[in-house]
Amino acid sequence: MSEPAAAPPPLTEDEVDQTYRAFFAGDDPLACTREQAAAFVADLADHLPPAEGAGLAGNFARFLDGNPDDDTAWRSLRPLARIARARGLQAVVARHDGRVVEQDLEPFAARINGGGPGGRTVVFLAHQPYFLIMREAMYLRRNGHRAFLVSHEPLSPNLRPLFAGAFDGVIDARRSYPLLRRLLQMLRPDVFHVQCWMWSLFLGRLALDLRGGAAVVCEFYDVTSIYAPRDVLCRHWPREMVDLDLAMEGHILRHADAVVGRFPEDIAGRWMDRLGAAPPYLRMLPYACAEFTDYGTGKLSAADGVTRLVYAGSLIVDPSYLYPEAGTAAGFERLLAQGLAIDVLHNPHQPVRREDPAYADFFALMDRYPRFRILDGVPPDRLSAALAPYDFGIHLFEYDLDTVLTNPDQRRGVVATKLFAYFEAGLPVLMNAEYEEMARILEDGGFGLGIATADLDRVAERIAAFDYAAAVAAIRAFNRDHGMDREIHRLIALYDRITGAR
Repeated sequence: MSEPAAAPPPLTEDEVDQTYRAFFAGDDPLACTREQAAAFVADLADHLPPAEGAGLAGNFARFLDGNPDDDTAWRSLRPLARIARARGLQAVVARHDGRVVEQDLEPFAARINGGGPGGRTVVFLAHQPYFLIMREAMYLRRNGHRAFLVSHEPLSPNLRPLFAGAFDGVIDARRSYPLLRRLLQMLRPDVFHVQCWMWSLFLGRLALDLRGGAAVVCEFYDVTSIYAPRDVLCRHWPREMVDLDLAMEGHILRHADAVVGRFPEDIAGRWMDRLGAAPPYLRMLPYACAEFTDYGTGKLSAADGVTRLVYAGSLIVDPSYLYPEAGTAAGFERLLAQGLAIDVLHNPHQPVRREDPAYADFFALMDRYPRFRILDGVPPDRLSAALAPYDFGIHLFEYDLDTVLTNPDQRRGVVATKLFAYFEAGLPVLMNAEYEEMARILEDGGFGLGIATADLDRVAERIAAFDYAAAVAAIRAFNRDHGMDREIHRLIALYDRITGAR
């Protein structure tokens, strides 16, 4: 095998800044609905010569007969806007932008800026929101706060009602960063709480740039520089993505009022020491919510004695040097060969289809093993009920320490959200022992077993000797003592600290 190419030279500070600003550049009309696109075309047609205007209006009416979605309708305006500007009709574009602001952004901003009874107003900002910030918002509201969600990506139809019920208001930017920036310029919350995921860390800087008098909290899931060295990241992603993320980490640590994450404090401390900045740090995990907790009424295994394992989350397949879970299919086969049954409940954001070649190994397992199935995932409000009939939640795969090039602190300290999803269903957990922090949580609490890759062939044997009833009791006690209803007060105390300081 040939050696990988050397990593490209890092971007300069100016190049990083240009990369950041490029997300918000351009003079396209603001992203809009089909109805607003039709209003733009009608306005432009009125300002063109009669025959040309009538032709444009007719063509666009026929286009709308095809029932395009909002995004397609908006994109169709781009060449028309160039025509308008070329003919000195910039006012048509300006009126369109004003309509979008007036109809969509101003009503949302008014709800935030107008304040309300009780506690502070928190705006959560995300590229695509994940379930931890939804859980936080739910319990902030139960403690008198007002919580709003601003998402760059539209929410999927099956998840939108769930998020709408968890927040006081939800809006998306129709995948348009200029529209997102325009909206944030209008908001005056007490706190911006930014979901900082890899490859969208620049949203943290955006909130800092437009904060006004608000405190800014940046909540990290993975941390790019903890995940893997730069040269490894650059094998798979463009250097502009990698270097922007790395630069944003330092910018956030230097300027944010606080940082939230899932890593233990010692690993977070090493990260901050390396970057030379140490804002207040709070470790928050996706603790159980009473609304979502469901321990079920029985087990599928009671009917036939077959131990049933469930994997909840995304199946990750490639590349193996970046994703240890690329060894999941091989690990599953070792479990299935022991007579165990496995169901996958996939991430509801990302359904898996048989025709996708990336998942060929998993569908080949389905063909060889009748006790293996891949099922569509469900939202958090239905996940516990779907998981409860199984015997164990799992995160088991062949972890190839010789192939994986992620940083040691990623393996040592990462805590997957699925661990707490299993707890919410009262399931003991089987976890790769190579993930040291998760295995420690399980072993110290009596919640499950850490199993090394070398011992995957002995899982059935380990299960047979496991005190299942004691583990279930320990998990239920943990959910009572460390549910989100209690843990949210640590986040509220952090808000108290940083808003008081400002």
